Amino acid sequence: MISVKLNHFSNILSMYNDCRILFPDEVKEDETLKVLWLCHGGSGDENEWMYYSTVASIPDSRHLAVVIVNANDSCFADMAYGLNYRTYLGKELPELLVQMFPHLSDKREDNYICGLSNGGYGCMLIGLSFPSRFGAIGAFSAGDKADSAYKPAEPGEITPRIRMFGADEFHNSSYSIRYLLQKVPPKARKSHESIMPAAVRIHGLIRTFWSDKQPKSSMTLPFIISMIRSKDLAMNGASGRKNSADF
Repeated sequence: MISVKLNHFSNILSMYNDCRILFPDEVKEDETLKVLWLCHGGSGDENEWMYYSTVASIPDSRHLAVVIVNANDSCFADMAYGLNYRTYLGKELPELLVQMFPHLSDKREDNYICGLSNGGYGCMLIGLSFPSRFGAIGAFSAGDKADSAYKPAEPGEITPRIRMFGADEFHNSSYSIRYLLQKVPPKARKSHESIMPAAVRIHGLIRTFWSDKQPKSSMTLPFIISMIRSKDLAMNGASGRKNSADF
């Protein structure tokens, strides 16, 4: 497995940000790889999956690339009072990485986005906001943030929830997973989508996330698996300042 930690400038975020890309040890010159995108949990970053899971085994065992993203404490949203991480992760970063690393496939059916906890919400948010980009979504221990207990803010109060989603209830907004599901055209769906509790046994792909704390056989998770067909997004050029990568 080859690990690349990339520090790059984002025009969407107007700042530098980090991500980590994992490649198999052996890749043919003309080969394109399927890509697994991983979203971290609350208070995490691009190092969380790398050092607290068995994800490092995936590139060689499954012969695909893994991109571990960093959305800081944004819940992967285009924040009401903050930065536009949903647009950055769903559009700008994939376009940039395909340009920098031609071995990464830009085909919808070759890109899968997954996440845990806050990242589980985030991968649903991004995957359903950009259904032409991602062919499958896997959300682990996640839910719809719109279902969280809502308490009107006091005058002048700024909470993390307000910074991310605004001061109002947001079931009928693009922050809500159910709202986004309803917006997917029926003809674009390969199969029905559902949010349900399930006991999932994960064999060799992404085993228990906190590998030193959780049993390694199975986890009980709410999850959403979505397969939505539509045309691939056009790859537009990404320009910006010089980016650096550490191998």
